[in-house]
This record gives sequence, structure tokens and C-alpha cells, in this order.
Amino acid sequence: MVIPGVLVSSRRSQRCALVGHVRPARSTAPAAGAGVSAAVTLRCRCVNGARGRAGCVRELDRVMLGRSGAGRCFDVESHGRGRLRRGAGAGAAHLHQITGGTVIESVFRTDELPAADRYDSWVEMTARSLLPTAISCDHADDFRAETRVLDLHVLQVSVLKFPPMRSRRPQRLIRRAVPEACQLALNPCGYMGISQLDRDMILHRGGLVAFDSSHTFDSHMAADDGTAAGVTVLQVPRTLLPLAANDLREIMVRPLSGRTGVGMLLTQTLGRVLADTSQFRSADGPRLGAVLLELLSALLANELNDGRPAGPAHQLTLLHQAKAFIHQHLGDADLSPSMTAAAHHISTRHLHRLFNDAGLTIAGWIRRRRLEQCHRDLVDPLWRTCSVHVIAARWGFSNPAHFSRAFRAAYGMSPSEHRHDFQRFR
Repeated sequence: MVIPGVLVSSRRSQRCALVGHVRPARSTAPAAGAGVSAAVTLRCRCVNGARGRAGCVRELDRVMLGRSGAGRCFDVESHGRGRLRRGAGAGAAHLHQITGGTVIESVFRTDELPAADRYDSWVEMTARSLLPTAISCDHADDFRAETRVLDLHVLQVSVLKFPPMRSRRPQRLIRRAVPEACQLALNPCGYMGISQLDRDMILHRGGLVAFDSSHTFDSHMAADDGTAAGVTVLQVPRTLLPLAANDLREIMVRPLSGRTGVGMLLTQTLGRVLADTSQFRSADGPRLGAVLLELLSALLANELNDGRPAGPAHQLTLLHQAKAFIHQHLGDADLSPSMTAAAHHISTRHLHRLFNDAGLTIAGWIRRRRLEQCHRDLVDPLWRTCSVHVIAARWGFSNPAHFSRAFRAAYGMSPSEHRHDFQRFR
């Protein structure tokens, strides 16, 4: 079948057609309910030459990552199972479409670009899809790199391979745009040095480190032999982490273990997700993101608690029990601090003190957990026929206007916009 589309414009004055050509997939029929996606090669016919093609590639990347205006798409012919990829000097982008849900994966390789465009295109693409930084590299004239971005809705996973380089985030870039994100970096090879908040550390193979996009940092990365480097970055909005800003600051640029405990579980889970994204079924994207978010939250919370004097065991147990009670009753519109305190036979004042000692508030914790559940259900195929207000009420938001304001404050968009952005790639 042919999916109609419109031209994707480059940033130059003339427009360029990205035309899809199908590569027939193997005839093996998918099992019932299995994901089906298109095998397409996109070819750019830009009259502006190589530089113009690079601009169109960048614009396509904006579409693939969901960062361009609504309504833009491209002509594709589709049948069978496969992947969407750019061709003809354009790097490669993959779009896996899964029945009832979508996992978006974008892969950019500089080898398929003209040599003169590789470095600038890669720097611009990573700034848009990850974080704007000032990059310097001794191999800019013969630049070979690859970036793979996996969109899991509540968070983003990026796998980068590149020559040795230095990456800085100066104050001028923070003033231009502050995504308020926490980044967890996994070093798969060689070493990575990073400085932030007057702390310096060297990250060796298999090590983990967290840093904050709203503060300046300076990093350098290289492999042991000096020929290549790489990093895997898990990026999540700070508002989704169940830690206060001051607590997060305490554990930024501190060595985290990826070989034991929750850190090992996180890196193993992440590795399995990245190994083969085509294996995941309907609605797995948001749920995988929620799993990784929970593991990241646990890792950071454990690191914070390990760096503090241990509190009375009974108080910590009470706090965990209160959090579990809240999670079980999120859909109850009457959930409140007094209801939670009564269920645990303690005073409301005592409950507030338990949360405050952990750098949290009860109301903030309840609101954050409810918003996370709504954020996930809005893109879950199981709830696609339900209105936004029904989903909000399911998680305890009885006032639609209040829910819309709280959602926009947390995610920077309305609930309807979040659902629409997801459905654009279904």
C-alpha cells in the first residue's frame, strides 16, 4: 500500500522530495498480534546538492524524533516487516511500527554523508536529539560517528560512537535552552572524564555516572587505544525522578556501580532492550521506559541513602510502607495524607516528617505518581478509546482543568498533545 504524505522541506529556500522505495521483506507471515512495519529506503532529490541534502536529512531527523511541526510526513510504500532507513548519502533512520503501539528508533551514520558534511551534521543532530554542547574533535576532517536514539516516552536512550573528543556545556548554551534533564552515562569502552559542580572523576569501562543538564560541565572521551570512543546515555526529565533537587545535586558526578545490585540490573535491562528492539510488542515502549525509570530512580535513591547516616530502621520501614499504600490507592480521589497516616496508625504530622526527612512532600509524591500513570495510559493502546478526562479520573484527578494544568507543568505539553504526538508515529 502507499501512505500519502507531503514534502519535507529543508531549511533552504527550495523544497526537496524524499521518495520511498520498498525492499520486499521475507515472506514469513507474522504471528497474530505481532508487530508489522515498513521496509523503506528514503532518497533525497534536492536541487541544492550535497549541502541541501544534509539540510533535508536534518529535517527528516526532526520528523523521526518527533521534534518538527505536526502534519509533516513523507511518501512511503510499505509491506511486510522491516525498517525505515535513509539512503543515498543520508545516514540511516529506523522506524519500527508495532501494532497498537510504537517504538521509535533513529540511527544516524556519518559514513553515508559527504565527508565535508559529516562533522557539522552530527553535531547538529546530537544537539537536537540529546543536548546542545560545544564539541571539539581532532578528527573533524575525517569524522566517522554513529548515533542511535530510542524513544521510550518517559525517557530517551542514546548510544553514541565517535572519535576521541571533548564536549562542554557552557553557560551560554544553558541560557539558550534548559531541558532540566538528568543524564545517566554508561561508558562501554575506554574512559570518560567529566567535571561538574566542582567535582572531577574518570569513568572506566562499565562505569556509570549521573550529571545534570542545567549545570555547566566539561567532558572528554576516548578509547584505550585512542582510536574510538563511545557512551550510552539515559536521559530523563528531572521532574520524573522521585528525589528533591538538592538530593539530586548530591549524587551528580559520583561513581555509580553498574556491576552490582540495582546498577547491574539497570545496565543488563538496558542492554537487552538495545540488543533487538524489533522483539517488543504492542505498548512495550512506554512500559519499558517505566521499568528503566524505576530502576534509575532506585539506583539514585540507593546512592543517596548510602551517602547518609542510616536512620532508624522503623522510620525507613514506615516510609516505604506509606509509599506502597499511596501507590495502591492512586486511583482513589479521597487519597490524602490523613488517610495514609490513619492506615499506618501514625499522626499526619509524623507522616509529613517522614517524607520531609527524605526531601519529599506527600502531596508532591502523590501528584507525581498520578501524573506518571496518566502519562503512560494516554499512549497505551488499551486506553486509546478513553477520553483524557476518563484517564485522569481513573488516577484520582477529579478536576479536568486542574489535571491539564498539572500535566502541562510536568511535561511541557497538554495531555491531548502528548497523545497526539505519540499517535503520529503509529
